[in-house]
Amino acid sequence: MAEVIRNRPLAEILADYVVGPPPRAPLKANEHCRHYSYRNTGIRGFMRGDPGGPQCAVGIDNTEPGGTAKCMPPPYCEGRPCGRREEYTEDERAAWKAHVRRAMERSIVAGSAIPREGDSGEVACPACGEGRILWARARINGHLHATCTTPRCFSVMS
Repeated sequence: MAEVIRNRPLAEILADYVVGPPPRAPLKANEHCRHYSYRNTGIRGFMRGDPGGPQCAVGIDNTEPGGTAKCMPPPYCEGRPCGRREEYTEDERAAWKAHVRRAMERSIVAGSAIPREGDSGEVACPACGEGRILWARARINGHLHATCTTPRCFSVMS
């Protein structure tokens, strides 16, 4: 999928791109079992004693080291598949892959508006056509931090 985007010229992506606010993300249909989720509590949760981590919606304990392997399909489950594993449907997987592709295209379109030179600034967002991209480049290493003011549109930290 990344190859398809990487090999397309930016002008072609821009010509095909539909400007507008981003749609809601579909169900994240990846390779894990549909019961698996990961709760990220961040540093504040960790400081409160809640480290978060992997979870199972049907109550299977997968917190031990390597415990999430049973949430993956063979051969990744290391011969110990979970007996309650449920797969996503092909339609759910296709919707998730299309969403990821659109998000990558949105990033390419929005990133093309950020100037190559300068320390910081603000530009109109070509991806949504509504927000503004606020960006800053670190002087020490040139890393770019940027986000669109439209929720769920675009953000990057490189």
